Amino acid sequence: MSYLENPKKKIEYIINLTHKYYLECDTVSTHDNNNLVGLYFHEIVRYFSTAVLREAIENKRGDNSNFFLDDDIRFGYRNNLPIFIFNSISKKRRFISFFAKNPILSKRPTLFLGDVSINNYKIILMSYLKGYKVVYFDKKDKVFIDKFDLQLKILMNLVKNLCEDVNVSFNNTLSKDINDALSIVSSDPYPKKIFKTKDVVLIGTPGKLFNRIISLNAHFFKIKVIGVLHGDESGSENLAAWRYDDRSNCSHLLGYGPLGNYLKNAEENFKSLSGRDYSYIESDSEVCRAIYNKHSEISKLSNYSDLHNQNGLYISMQIRNVSAINTWPLFDPSDYIAWQKHMLKSFQNVNVKTHPKQKYYVDFNNNIEKRKNLAEIVADNDYDYYIIDGAASTAFSLIAASNKPIIYFNIGIPSYTDIAIKTIRDRVLWIDVDMESNYDGFEQFKNSKIKNNFSNNFTEMFSLASIPTSRVSALSSIL
Repeated sequence: MSYLENPKKKIEYIINLTHKYYLECDTVSTHDNNNLVGLYFHEIVRYFSTAVLREAIENKRGDNSNFFLDDDIRFGYRNNLPIFIFNSISKKRRFISFFAKNPILSKRPTLFLGDVSINNYKIILMSYLKGYKVVYFDKKDKVFIDKFDLQLKILMNLVKNLCEDVNVSFNNTLSKDINDALSIVSSDPYPKKIFKTKDVVLIGTPGKLFNRIISLNAHFFKIKVIGVLHGDESGSENLAAWRYDDRSNCSHLLGYGPLGNYLKNAEENFKSLSGRDYSYIESDSEVCRAIYNKHSEISKLSNYSDLHNQNGLYISMQIRNVSAINTWPLFDPSDYIAWQKHMLKSFQNVNVKTHPKQKYYVDFNNNIEKRKNLAEIVADNDYDYYIIDGAASTAFSLIAASNKPIIYFNIGIPSYTDIAIKTIRDRVLWIDVDMESNYDGFEQFKNSKIKNNFSNNFTEMFSLASIPTSRVSALSSIL
């Protein structure tokens, strides 16, 4: 979609310029990954990229519509609430941390736990069996920044340059929000050591600020940091956020299939920002492992005239207020809904699975699949085929692992690695749709002579370890 080409270039510029200033901070700091621009990289990209994207959408609409643009974009805010104010940890987490203070456990190294997507009880049990005790980080902990004054100058130069280059006002609100964001930085230039040599830090996505704080503090004291990728695949999405979040805030990274490893899939976004190495560890998406049967043939897709006799499920991408942390996917949600309604006119018997985090209700005139968990839906085998318009998702990983045919309408929001594109094409009926020319190409799926032989290399490449390994077992192997 042509109106997105300019914001794409600007967002690419925002990410590249922020990386440049990150490297400048890196030369100032005497500690690995102790980087003030790195700490706020996610927030910087989100703030400026969202401003750029919203401006393009507003100009394209020309009707002053605020639909999907109704929350204010502020630095370090989500849903008009500041992310730099932390609540205390839950009673369960406080109890687990208190139990670790038992004198009997005093000689054990500590596994410090952040916000991780793996079942925490399994992690805790495994950790104690491996000779660790488990402590949750206090969400009131601050982050230590080496040579803070010098790094702050670099950060502020970056912000002012971005304001000028992408035409965003450096106003009182932005100045206040940045000052509030800096409140999480410790004023102590010589902090007391909070880790022992054999301690380990385990974090989930550094898209969450709290996990970034833990990561920087652990790197400050040269402690092993294990990152955990979320979703159910590694290596198929080609997103800048993988680089500045997950792959730059750890010494070890727990992923899924082998193609999440930069050594096997040399995408620029699979490097760290600093160029320092980290170790990639394979594991299984246990949901995909349960669904997948390599010996089961993928069903053929019926001709369009016969599809109305079968049960189909369309899986929608998330519809939410406009924001951006990558150069793709970018779109106006109003355009996306218009496309969905056009497409569903040809699939009136198909059910719709909305995103579990969807903010807005959309009347599709189709039945809505009520179950929240897509893994259960796939396992229950209630549908004969699936329809998607975005393959860079957990949803695609799950349905790709099944033996059901998939119709994929490519509406022009790609974010796949080169290897993934080939495997996705092998797995699905791929239909290119021109969103700017009255959905030209859409009707191709009705052609009875189109491809109907499907193969699945995607699951073993991106969702399963080379040797079956649960996430907890993989984690245990690196402690």
